[in-house]
Amino acid sequence: MKKVQLHGLFRTGTNYVANLLEKNYEVEIHKEGNSHGLNDRGFCTNWKHGPYVGHLLKEEHPMVIVTKNPYSWLVSCYKYWKKFPIGPEIENYSFEQFVKATPCCLEGSATVPFLFRAKNLMQYYWNAYYHWTSVRSTKFFVMQYEAVLEDAEGAFNKLATCFELEPKGAFENIEKNVLWNVKDDGNEFRLRNTKLAMESREKKFDSAYYDDSKFLEYYSDDLLDYVKGEWDAELGRKMAYSTHSPSCFEKLD
Repeated sequence: MKKVQLHGLFRTGTNYVANLLEKNYEVEIHKEGNSHGLNDRGFCTNWKHGPYVGHLLKEEHPMVIVTKNPYSWLVSCYKYWKKFPIGPEIENYSFEQFVKATPCCLEGSATVPFLFRAKNLMQYYWNAYYHWTSVRSTKFFVMQYEAVLEDAEGAFNKLATCFELEPKGAFENIEKNVLWNVKDDGNEFRLRNTKLAMESREKKFDSAYYDDSKFLEYYSDDLLDYVKGEWDAELGRKMAYSTHSPSCFEKLD
């Protein structure tokens, strides 16, 4: 069975894309490490979210890179971390404070885990996607979350053609609100947040939220200008945000 690698930032629809891929094609998502996501040295391999995973990438496996429009991604992250705060101070953040905050993240997927900072979340976003689109020497496929919502079958047909994937049968969509199973390993924090996440996923998904760009209601004119000022034009083009079409690219020059 063919294996593919899948990477993308949190809150971009990676679970949704991975489930659709494995449901509809003779393919397996390549993951490093054991059932807890740890390699033989005890480090978190972070199979899909870790920005700095060059040592984990396998040349023999093509890569799917999942993206989401940065404007909606920022809102999705804000809503998520208001619900599952990673620190007491973030509960009281306004959206503007959140967007302009300086994130400091533990990169557990590195050979030696390290802390790194980004000026703001947009810098973190572009840094991650620059890394994923730069380290490969073979083709990679950019799968836009918005394109999957608009026409999942059409988007995955392009992916299947690019990577020569064998379909299992007629294309079947699935519920958008999916979550990987988490085993009861006694970790109360993980289980509590998994339960909360599953409860939030039981709410009916509203595609009009994305179709009508309702997420822009969170932005003032000044904040829109701020995000635009952090835009990476080169990567935006590479990730096809001038269109709504998933795209297959060679490695960046």
